[in-house]
Amino acid sequence: MQLQQSKNVQKTIQKLTANLPMSGINSSSAISTPKIHTAYQYGNADTNFFNKITSLLATPVRRSEIVGGYMLGYGAVAIVQTIVIVATTLWLLKTQVVGSLALIF
Repeated sequence: MQLQQSKNVQKTIQKLTANLPMSGINSSSAISTPKIHTAYQYGNADTNFFNKITSLLATPVRRSEIVGGYMLGYGAVAIVQTIVIVATTLWLLKTQVVGSLALIF
């Protein structure tokens, strides 16, 4: 009984594989992997995105405007960090302040 079922299963598998588009490929032949092509919209494989200041210096913007923009950005972040740290110290740790809080800034 099992032998008959095994033959029926094998016939069914052969019928199904005959209808597949890749039926000419046997199991021993190597299946090729697709090639990946990388296209760069800006730059190439050697482009270093960590050196942005050099790219900015090549633009028609003055050097002082670039440096000033960096200073304003980092200065604003530093002020926000200082406010958070002082507020956390005063509120969470309940620290007493001797003197003026304005001297921190």
